[in-house]
Amino acid sequence: MVGDKLPGERGRDGAVTAEVTGFVGGVVSGLEQGAGGHHQPDRHRGHGSRTAAVTRVVGGRAGDALDEQVRHQLAAGAGVTGRDGGVRDGGEGGDAGHDLSHRGEEGQIAHRVRRGSRGHPPLGLRPAATVGDRGRVEPGGELEQLAEQHAVGVGLQRIGVTGDRAVHRGPVLPRKARGLAGDRRGPPLADPTRPERGAGVRELRQHPRQREVPGPAVRGLAARQRHLGGHPVVAGEGRGQPGLGGLGRALEPFQPMDQVDPLGVVGDPGSVQARQAGDQGRTVGYRDRVTDWFVAEQGWLARELFQRALAVVYLVAFVAAARQYRGLLDDHGLTPVRDYLQRVSFRRSPGLFHLHHSDRFFLGVAWTGAALSAATIAGLTDALPLAPAMLVWVVLWLLYLSIVNVGQTWYGFGWESLLLEAGFLAVFLGNDSVGPPLLTLLLLRWLLFRVEFGAGLIKMRGDRCWRDLTCLDFHHETQPMPGPFSWHFHRLPRRVHRVETLANHVTQLVVPFALFLPRPVAGVAAAVMIVTQLWLVASGNFAWLNWLTIVLALSALPDSWLAPLLPGSGAHDGSAPLPFVAVVALVTIGVAVLSYWPVANLLSSRQRMNTSFNRWHLVNAYGAFGHVTRSRYEIVLEGSRDGGTWAEYDFRGKPGDVRRRPRQFAPYHLRLDWLMWFAAISPAYAEPWLPVLAQRLLEGDRDALGLLRTDPFDGEPPRLVRARLYHYEFTTRRERRESGSWWSRLVREFLRATELRGGR
Repeated sequence: MVGDKLPGERGRDGAVTAEVTGFVGGVVSGLEQGAGGHHQPDRHRGHGSRTAAVTRVVGGRAGDALDEQVRHQLAAGAGVTGRDGGVRDGGEGGDAGHDLSHRGEEGQIAHRVRRGSRGHPPLGLRPAATVGDRGRVEPGGELEQLAEQHAVGVGLQRIGVTGDRAVHRGPVLPRKARGLAGDRRGPPLADPTRPERGAGVRELRQHPRQREVPGPAVRGLAARQRHLGGHPVVAGEGRGQPGLGGLGRALEPFQPMDQVDPLGVVGDPGSVQARQAGDQGRTVGYRDRVTDWFVAEQGWLARELFQRALAVVYLVAFVAAARQYRGLLDDHGLTPVRDYLQRVSFRRSPGLFHLHHSDRFFLGVAWTGAALSAATIAGLTDALPLAPAMLVWVVLWLLYLSIVNVGQTWYGFGWESLLLEAGFLAVFLGNDSVGPPLLTLLLLRWLLFRVEFGAGLIKMRGDRCWRDLTCLDFHHETQPMPGPFSWHFHRLPRRVHRVETLANHVTQLVVPFALFLPRPVAGVAAAVMIVTQLWLVASGNFAWLNWLTIVLALSALPDSWLAPLLPGSGAHDGSAPLPFVAVVALVTIGVAVLSYWPVANLLSSRQRMNTSFNRWHLVNAYGAFGHVTRSRYEIVLEGSRDGGTWAEYDFRGKPGDVRRRPRQFAPYHLRLDWLMWFAAISPAYAEPWLPVLAQRLLEGDRDALGLLRTDPFDGEPPRLVRARLYHYEFTTRRERRESGSWWSRLVREFLRATELRGGR
């Protein structure tokens, strides 16, 4: 047996000639056991005078893992066809054997297989040829030891290059060896009969639905491989699957195949020319390092789940905006958008409606947002290229920003700003065509931290009952819109309420700091928050506040936890284009700058709750229930035709009929019902719109009546309308059994009887 020989000479046609001699003893043994002379012309066909063949030997341990099919397909060398169509070089594999040859379509390429004998001891061959700074093919070194250490198998791979387009040729690994990289099938590679300049490298990609998540040992092997002096030739084929053979196949899920070129240079399409190998190798080394820190390896499934769930929240928000526009904000609504636009400039409320406004246009914006949200839930952004996918998220954010900025008091809730901030960050998560950006995922954790920690601080600085653990003795009864189980939560033993309050403090004041620790600690913190938010979902109706907080927490869960829930999804191509990296970095810097104001607010003793520091609703302050009311008051609207008999207008969500059990509406947001709760606390909340609502009821306005659950006058307007203030309490267990009522109430007058005068 002879040693290694890789001269790295360049032919006149720019092809690199590589010659590898020597075999691992196990390979020689495997060849001898294979059927001699079984030549497979399909797999050894040349592709004309522009075709070069590069051989690669992967060192390691031969053994029983190689099946009979592999032994048939192992090849010991390849010739290189120059400009004149002749054969430049070949390979030698042992001291006994025979030659095989085959004529190509336009030239001649010879393959000489020298079959070895059984008795040779294993030889430590270098596993790969690497391209140095000047484009010379040099033998590998460190990779050989890694290959033997990890025992990923033995094989010989070769590729043919036509112009700039690469075509894989290589052995099929046994299933045991393939298992490390998965056994997924992919599309066929480039057609060698249609050479297109610059297209070859992008064809060398792993399957877009690679599920396996690399273990630490293999990830380390891949990282060490990339940081060698040159980049190893990684090519191979397994039954039509684009990927790597031998050691290369073992690394397939972990090395971005769209950056692998047939001469071992990682970079853009066009770097496949050997004369550019040195310069491109240096450029790619930098790009690999950028990709290494930029991509979150455990963030593929978390990103996909977050984006789909966020699209669901967007869908609910747009549908609610469309359905409640008439009656609240149209030209005949309680607070018309047209009047607001005449008072407020674009600078104060940026959005599309300063450019054009009509009732039809507003509804078109809302339903367009709903349609895009539904398409995103169905996977639209994953099917599009990166730039159009990002544009979809930009459009969603811009459409909802335009609605919020003209929504006035109806859109003054903290979860509106929360949705806009989360939607803005979703723009820079990318899609399946790029790896999940670590920076954006960290920004989502920063947002989740502000939501939880801000809510915890406002409680401790606010109502004393949060500090003495008694707030939940009242909260379930007095919250804005109770849910179907709120009565049961309220009737829990007081000691359970103490535990609830204490657990809330731990979740909001302690656990959020763990979000910035490595996984799985961050995942545990996120899971605790999810459980807490689900408890709040069950206990009341808070629109999409709790659901959106859960969506944010999903982005912090590791993929290993989500994989059983999302079969068929997982890691794809882990690369990231440098322009995308630059944009995400700039956004991160921008968020860091804008974070000054919410951080200062968190540290202030006069902390503000649910505040936006800019008109774009980015990097806001959040919080909830700094003060808890001890008594519940409800405004009940009544109408009469004769002034003697009065009938109530029943609302959809807020308490009215004492026998009617509260309904579950969240994440859908009933804006009028929520504002009626604030109006009962202070009449100042209702001053701009409650008298207008009474007037619309006297007119029998269909849009205003559409905001309510029932019309007691069947479309015929009453002569009088009044508002009365009731004190509501949950019934006791005994009262509930005896009367069947969920509430008991006492009345006092809130708005005196009002009638139309002079047609107004």
